Amino acid sequence: MSAGVLYWGDAGSGKIETASINGGARSTVLLDEDATYYAFVLYDGKIYFTDWNDKYAFWMLSAKSVVKVPCMGRRGTAFLHL
Repeated sequence: MSAGVLYWGDAGSGKIETASINGGARSTVLLDEDATYYAFVLYDGKIYFTDWNDKYAFWMLSAKSVVKVPCMGRRGTAFLHL
């Protein structure tokens, strides 16, 4: 994870994508067509995120190292508290 890079999730495609702040170097970091990514946080070199379809929070250093962390908020929603 680096400075000057935007990260976002697309609920329609199930992608987490990145691009440089000038709009170049766009790439897909993670793809799960069944996911609805939500609540992104970049902290300490990791990106943390939740998925509305799953009651877990996740963190990753790269697409090959996604860690699933069980969590439960009010009304069964996943939440992050850093």
